Parts: sequence; structure tokens; C-alpha cells
Amino acid sequence: MQVSSRNRSEGVSQTSGFETQETNTKNNLLSTLFKNEEPSPTGAIERNIVDRNNILRTGLNNSFTAAEANRFNYNSIQGVRGNRNVTAEFINGVENMAQRLGTRPEYLMAVMSFETGGTFNPGIRNGIGATGLIQFLPSTARGLGTTTDQLAQMSATEQLRYVEKYFDQPHFRGKLGSLEGLYTAVLSGQARSNSNDVLFTRGTRAYEQNPLDWNQDGRITAGEAITPVAARMYGGIRAVQQRLVDAGVVPANQQANFADGQWGRNTAAAVRRFQEANNLPATGLMDDRTGRALFNLQTPTTPNPTPTTPTTSNLQRGSRGAEVERLQNDLIDLGFMTNAQKATGAGIFGPQTEAALKTFQRSAKLEPNGVLTPETTRAMRDIEANLGRTTNTRNENVTKGIQDRLVELGFMTRAQVNTGYGTFGPQSEAAIKSFQQRNGIEQTGRVGELTYRTLFSENPNRAGSTNNTNNSGGFSTATNGRHYTVNQGILMTDALRPRLQTLADRYFQQTGQNLHITSGYRPPARQASAMYDLIRANGTNYVQNLYANQGAVSEILNAYRNNSGSRTEAVAAMTRAIENQVGRGVYISDHLRSRALDVSPDANFNVLRNIVREMGGSILNEGNHFHLEL
Repeated sequence: MQVSSRNRSEGVSQTSGFETQETNTKNNLLSTLFKNEEPSPTGAIERNIVDRNNILRTGLNNSFTAAEANRFNYNSIQGVRGNRNVTAEFINGVENMAQRLGTRPEYLMAVMSFETGGTFNPGIRNGIGATGLIQFLPSTARGLGTTTDQLAQMSATEQLRYVEKYFDQPHFRGKLGSLEGLYTAVLSGQARSNSNDVLFTRGTRAYEQNPLDWNQDGRITAGEAITPVAARMYGGIRAVQQRLVDAGVVPANQQANFADGQWGRNTAAAVRRFQEANNLPATGLMDDRTGRALFNLQTPTTPNPTPTTPTTSNLQRGSRGAEVERLQNDLIDLGFMTNAQKATGAGIFGPQTEAALKTFQRSAKLEPNGVLTPETTRAMRDIEANLGRTTNTRNENVTKGIQDRLVELGFMTRAQVNTGYGTFGPQSEAAIKSFQQRNGIEQTGRVGELTYRTLFSENPNRAGSTNNTNNSGGFSTATNGRHYTVNQGILMTDALRPRLQTLADRYFQQTGQNLHITSGYRPPARQASAMYDLIRANGTNYVQNLYANQGAVSEILNAYRNNSGSRTEAVAAMTRAIENQVGRGVYISDHLRSRALDVSPDANFNVLRNIVREMGGSILNEGNHFHLEL
């Protein structure tokens, strides 16, 4: 996966401003919005017109220290200390992933720090739409069974699943034990463990996009590529430069302004002198060995861990280990298990894992024995690789299951299926495209994890059903329910009401308290109306800066500009633009989703979070309210 160098080149120079300047600007705008916003013409009291998920994430300002001699002190990695995205759960996920991949967790942390400019923000995007912890390109995200928009809505911990899926591709396996191998897998799509391997040469677009040729010889090697990444393990380039000064390898006439955060000839020369003095290869480049020597850290006893040996064949109830956790992650990706269920026994093959596996096997027309047989593993891998008429992947059993489900949902007839049961032909492709269109998924005609998960979900949009975007079904003004009250004028979908009632009942059972709902579903027309009022009050530039998805807000603003002479016409045009976006799976605000709601912050967040996760939903603490999707 070769990605844009925009974030990385900023990281090579002064990266600290990458987080603070952009984030502070957005937070100031949000603060102004929440102070000045008036109720919309509909009378709804809503104070969250913009999507704040990319700005505020639930997290813990924990510091992480080395618990053992062979464990790296993550506090030293640039961007970790005090970062709300780097939670204890996130660290645990990285460590477990490193063990499965055969690499070190500090390498993974350094790569993610570099790719996100030190923010570890799962929603961060660069200029070409690459998104997330390792800057997934849109095409890469689709190949992994998701989209960049969906990745941007995940927490950092949730997105680790897709980071692992990227690194766990067959052509990377066994090559990720070094920082060189791990980072070049991201940079060039090929894992190059030899620091002298040439990645890009002068005259190519990749060379121009990646300013990493430190010796200016017209070639970017793996060793050059990892230099700024390795520096991040020890606090960044400026920290490395100051350490070189303290080590006495910087000439006196250079010391005054040496620690400037820029990697250049003087820094390389100082590193070379340090390497020569410590019997290290004198490359003038940063690597793990040089960094550990420079900062007086113990060399790990297993610098290149062995990846977990695959033992997936015939895993069953009672099995334990990394491969069981991998199975659980697969079942989550396919929609047959929840993160909350996994959390009750990660890596333990218990009754919930067995039940989820049996349900998947039934969907794939396999014997539902609850054992991870080779046929079951193949079915999962084939879905991950995408099944389709024009793909190389073929699986008769899985195709039969897909066709049966399409008949059940009204997208195919039994007569059509009988012309080629188990064969993914033109009629199956057309039916899948229709299903994808109806459910807001990119119309590829192929079945990857996203389409499969939606196809076998509890309530997908059926053929001929009223498509009120995102499976919202009908909606109406919300009213108070048992154990919950609502703000006047907010809307709620028919799909959400019974789930909210379940949530409120369970919350009351545990706390004896009611919930207060401050916001609910916002259909495109209401979103458009609210945005129109903000534009009229503050101007288009102001509204442009309120949203993380700049492409989406530009489409809406263009609709406004082309019809600004009339409020009715402008709101109608903006509504159409938002409806089209939702049809593509793009949500400029989370409240365009059918099962979104906000809960007053006087609720017990820990209790609420546990219930929501058990129900398979998600929750974010956004400061002045808790945002839920059930």
C-alpha cells in the first residue's frame, strides 16, 4: 500500500503543530457554534449539527511504562504521552497484534505515530483521502472489506483490526520482524527487511512524493525510509538530535541550533560518529539498534519475534491462543460476533465463539459443527478476498448461501438461482449490485466482508422496501418511553425505538435511573435546513471548516451556491446532495444514521458503555453528551 507522503513529510520536519494547530482551530469553531447556535425552524433542540467524531474521542490520558526489562517504554514514542487515542485497551491490542504478526509493538506504534503525525487519530485524512492509523487508501480499505469513511468513524482500538488485516497478507508474512520490513510494507507495498534495498529512484512519482533520500544519491533505500520513523520511537528527530549533543558527537560550533527537528547532513554525520564509536554499522541513519544504544536501552532478547504459527485447522470449543482471537476477529468482521462478546474471553474458544461460528457456517452452506475446519477457514478467506463474477475467487458453498439470502430478501427469484446454483454469474452480480445500492454500499457487484456482513445482518434493506437511507425505515417525533425521556422535537426511527427501550430498561435495572435523550435521527432535509441557517448566519467558509469530510461539505455548499436565491430551493438542493451522499455510505454527520442518538452526560458512562457494547453498538464521550449508535 503506497500512500501519500503529505503526512510523512510534515512528520520529517516539525510535526507537533500538525495536531495542535488543526485541532485547536476546529475546537474553536465548535465552541463558537455551540455557543451561538439557535434552534432550527423545526423547533428541535439539537446542539450537534456537526460530526465531532474526528475531533473528540473517548480515551484515557494514561501514561504507559515498561513493566519488564524486555518491554519498551511507550511514553518515549512521539505522540503517546497523554494521547486520548492511546488507551490501555489500545496498547493491549497493539501488543497482541505484534505477537501474531511476528514483530515488536514499539515498531507498530512508531509507524502509526509517523503516519498520523503523532496524533494516533483513526479519522485523520491526507490530501488524497488516505485515512487512519496507517493511512489506508480508499482502494486498500475496500480490499480489506471496509471504506475510508467507515474507518474514520472507528475508535483507534477498533481500527487496529484493519491494521492487522493489512499486515497479515500472505506476501508480508515472516517479513515484519524488523522496523524496515514493517514500515516498507506500508510505504511501498513490499516488505523490505534489508536496509540497503532500494525502494524508489529519482525520476519516478514515488520518489518525488517521498522526500526521504537523505544522501541525495537518487535512490531511497529502506534504511533511509525508516530513519524518521525510528526517531519517533525515541521522541522524534529533535529528541534524537539533543541526545547526540549530550553524547558529545556534535561539534561545538554546531551545538547551539543543532536540535531543530530537521534531518540533514549534520545530523547524519553526528549519527555516523556515534555509530563508529559504538561498533555499529556507520550508516548515518537511524535504526533500532542505534536508537537503543543512543538512549541506553537494553536490546530485546527477541529482536525479531517469530510470528504465531497458524494452527487454525480444527480449532474448537476449549481451544485457546492467538489463533482463536484471530477467528474471533474474523467473526466480528463478518458480523457474527460483537466486540463485547469477544471481550468476555479474547483468545478463548467458548460457547459464544462456537455459536457465532455455527451461524457463519450455516450462512456459508457448511456443516454447522462449530469447528474451524479447513473448509470454514477457506470460506472466510474467500469472502475477505471478494467473491464475484469477475474475480479469481470462487466458492460454491458460499455462493449458494449468498444466493439463498438474495432470494429471501427479494433481490433474486428461485428460478434465477436455479439456472446456476453455486455459480456467481451475471444474475447474481446484478442482484448484489441492487442490494448494495439499496443498502448504501459501493456497487461493485462483488461480495467482500462489508457486503457479506450487511447481507446477513438482522435487518438489511430488502428489495422494494422504502429506502429512507441507511435502513432508517420510518421515523417520527420522539416521545418519552419507559425509563427514558426525550428533548422536545427530536426525531427517532422505527428501527431505533425498540433498541432504545431495551437499553433504557437494562440501564434502569442496574442503576435505578432513567436516561435523557437529547438528540436522535436527523434526516437529510433537517440536516440541510440546519446547515442553511448556519451559512446565512456565518458564511460558507465558516461552515466549510466545521466538517472533517471536506469533499462532502463542498458538494453541499455547491448545491447552496447554485440555489442561494431561495431558501426553499437551496434547502431542497442541499437535501438532494446529502441524500446522494448517504446513498454512497457517506455521512457528514453521524445523526444521519438511523440508529444514532445522544444521551445527557449525567448518565453513568461506564454502565452505559458496557450495556451498549453488549448490544453490539458503539458509544463516544463527546464532552457535553454521550453519542450512541445502537
